[in-house]
Amino acid sequence: MKRILPISAALVVIEQVIKLLISRYFTGDALVLIPGVLYFSPVQNTHMNWFGSLAGIQIPVFVMVIMEALIFILALLAYRYFSYLMKNERRLPAVFAAISMAAITCAFIDNVFWGGSLDYIGLFNWFVFDLKDVYIDIGLILFVVLSFRTDASGKEDGFIPWLRRGCPRFTGNSSAESGD
Repeated sequence: MKRILPISAALVVIEQVIKLLISRYFTGDALVLIPGVLYFSPVQNTHMNWFGSLAGIQIPVFVMVIMEALIFILALLAYRYFSYLMKNERRLPAVFAAISMAAITCAFIDNVFWGGSLDYIGLFNWFVFDLKDVYIDIGLILFVVLSFRTDASGKEDGFIPWLRRGCPRFTGNSSAESGD
């Protein structure tokens, strides 16, 4: 975790500084970057999440904060579980954890302090998104990749049995192994 937290914090700072600059200097501006494909168009999304935006419903901030807290806990458990299963490759689970924690923290900041997300990257005429959404997508892709790459052979298979055993941290016979 010593290496994961600073990386995650840096990703959050990058995303929030971009939003601060856009809100201060580029609100109302639009710029075509690649005609018909990519454009810059800041818009405040007050629906709090992707589903709310698509469905046109307003989700209360306190509900989003509770959901984000639960997702944060699940992401940390997933990181621990993937690290447990992949004793020889700790980097990919660490990247998953750093990006996931950054995405969830950015979503929390957006909902609590911005009143929603300041989206600014337009793709075709489909939707407008921000860097946090890219973090979310990368985190989900890494989750899928990690789900397929883990090898639980020789271990009691499954996430629930792992939780019941108290979320053991390391995979070797020695308790002196270290990770994170």
